[in-house]
Amino acid sequence: MKFAEQWRALHITHHGPTGVLLLHKEFQRDRKEYGGAANWIVETVENLDHQQPNATPRNELWLVVQGYGASPDEAAAARQVALRMEPGAVLVARARIDQSYEPRVMHAKPK
Repeated sequence: MKFAEQWRALHITHHGPTGVLLLHKEFQRDRKEYGGAANWIVETVENLDHQQPNATPRNELWLVVQGYGASPDEAAAARQVALRMEPGAVLVARARIDQSYEPRVMHAKPK
């Protein structure tokens, strides 16, 4: 439920392409139960098709697939599956994308 709330909030304030990070190794989607490193991409994009109140058109999704740390076959499979989903763009991450996050309190002077 939190994802749906956050997705809606993003699209209320943002219009235009939305990047979707689909890193199979980082998100451990290369495990056996997913049926292959690229198979989960289809389910993820189809899930986005059903977000309410309005789905983001696929041509406004930019799918980012993993190229670094993946075998050439895995990277090619992820790219091909992503292309079949007919997004606005498919990008291949050739360098690691830092996924760490640390919340910080920032102090600013009032205007």
